[in-house]
Amino acid sequence: MPASVWNGTAWKKVTSRAVWNGSVWKQIASSHVWDGSVWKAVYSALKPQGMTKTGNQLIPQGMTQVAGWTADANSTVTSNALVIAGSKSGAVLNAKVVFASNYNTRIYQMEIRRGATVLASKSGNGTVSGVMSLTLDPTTVTVAAGDQLTFWANSAFTANRVDEGTFLSIV
Repeated sequence: MPASVWNGTAWKKVTSRAVWNGSVWKQIASSHVWDGSVWKAVYSALKPQGMTKTGNQLIPQGMTQVAGWTADANSTVTSNALVIAGSKSGAVLNAKVVFASNYNTRIYQMEIRRGATVLASKSGNGTVSGVMSLTLDPTTVTVAAGDQLTFWANSAFTANRVDEGTFLSIV
C-alpha cells in the first residue's frame, strides 16, 4: 500500500523507497535501525545479481582468477568481477564451478573474493577423469555498492580447465 508524504506544496504518493530532500526525490539504497547494540538492515536495495562463465579456461596449478563472464540480469561485470549494485547485510552468495580433466584423483578448490579477502571457499576431490562440479554452500556476507566479487579456482594439475556452467550469484 503506497504512502503519501507532504513535500512542502502538495501530497505526493510514495511508490518506491525514496526520501524528499527539499527539492527532489532521492532513492534510498538501504535503511537501518539501531537495536541498542548493532545496526540492523530494515530495507536493502540489493536485487539478485550474478555472472555466468562463457567459454572454457585452462587453469594452471595454484589459485587463478576465472575470466570470461557474462553479466546476468540487473548485474554488471567489470574486469572479470561482479560489481555489486546496492547493499545488504545478510546477502547470500551462491556459486558453482565446473571442472574438466583427463586425470584421475583430482583436488579442486574455489574461492569467492572481495579484493584480497576470501569471502567463501570450497574444496573437493574427484576420482575419475571427466567433468566434476563443486557447489558452494550458501554463504551469508555483507556487501556494499561498488564491491567487486571475483571467482578463483585451483586444481591439482595444470591441464584442468574451468568450463561453462560455472556461475556466481548473490541475493
